[in-house]
Amino acid sequence: MTKVTRNKTLLKDINLSLQTKQIYGLIGENGAGKTTLFRCILGLSSAAGKIYLDNEIIIDANFGNYLKNIGVVFPFPDNYMSYTVKDIFEDHIYYYDCQPIEIEPYLKEYGLDVFLSDKLSTFSLRMKQRLNIALAFLHKPEILILDEPFNGLDREGIALLQQNIINFKKQGGLVILSSHSFGELESVVDQFIMIQNGEIVAQSSIQTMKQQGFKKLDDFYKQNKGGM
Repeated sequence: MTKVTRNKTLLKDINLSLQTKQIYGLIGENGAGKTTLFRCILGLSSAAGKIYLDNEIIIDANFGNYLKNIGVVFPFPDNYMSYTVKDIFEDHIYYYDCQPIEIEPYLKEYGLDVFLSDKLSTFSLRMKQRLNIALAFLHKPEILILDEPFNGLDREGIALLQQNIINFKKQGGLVILSSHSFGELESVVDQFIMIQNGEIVAQSSIQTMKQQGFKKLDDFYKQNKGGM
């Protein structure tokens, strides 16, 4: 996958093969291309390249069904700030063709004690993240794409998300998430992918990394970053 905008290469020859029952951590500094890669996978940005799911190429005709297999944590768009909790869930349920649920009890499972009439504009970052995470799991996806999901969460929220991610993997799911917090990543990921200047510069399992003598992901990151 390659993404070029205004003669600037944002992604260059990204080639990934991701497996179920695996959690992948996408790491890199700001501007490395992590969010751009996620946007291209989700069709939010155009790119040159192909996407396959279960050996089936994703084209316009089946792109909607492809997206319905994915749960996403991305910042809410600005136009959502005037939406109520009820509005957001109704949109999500309609788009993903979910069964209607009791929203308030469901959100309490994710540590949110809110009303259907509450507007997103009144939510703190922590609350928005918890709402985002609740929506990501709502339609029972097969894949999770989580962009900085730990951002803004307290310790309880981090622990809850980590456990949900691990349970999701055990049930056959595939997770790819980005985070600047390597401690949270090391607790859950099986493999990590390092991206810099739009290119993959390192990819390894946590086990292999430790066999190479690196005690922490941060140590591996610094060495590979310094060698670029």
